[in-house]
Amino acid sequence: MVMEYRQEQLLKWETSETNRLPSVRKLSRELKVKFTV
Repeated sequence: MVMEYRQEQLLKWETSETNRLPSVRKLSRELKVKFTV
């Protein structure tokens, strides 16, 4: 459940932040990889 929650938080964060900073998407992917592993 913690994973799902973090995924949702990342999605929300990515959606809002990416609109302002395109580079954030790259950072978000790195974070997702770390969370997945």
